[in-house]
Amino acid sequence: WVDMQGLEALKMQMMEDRAMLENIIRTERKQREEEFNDMDANVTARDNRIRELDAQLSEVTRRLHAKDREGGGAGHQQTNGGGDAALHRALQDLEQQNRALMQDKAGLEQRLAR
Repeated sequence: WVDMQGLEALKMQMMEDRAMLENIIRTERKQREEEFNDMDANVTARDNRIRELDAQLSEVTRRLHAKDREGGGAGHQQTNGGGDAALHRALQDLEQQNRALMQDKAGLEQRLAR
């Protein structure tokens, strides 16, 4: 003869356990979604910064090439050596920032892929 009260208690316990597990799963999914959204926002911000740096890099490169074409002589380089050196430093700085951002972006994309 079946213990109906025991079965009913077992059923209630299983339903409570299921509700608890479903709540844990929902919380976990929400947390992962928030983490994903944060990483996605970081990747987007880095992409935007890379585009900005790329535009700056292109402009500095264009200016350097224009200076080289306009005054390739040694006399011009001596009179404008400070300006050219500043442009070269700016170019190196932008290239370094761009490399660092590309590394950060690659790391974030790897994390997003998981």
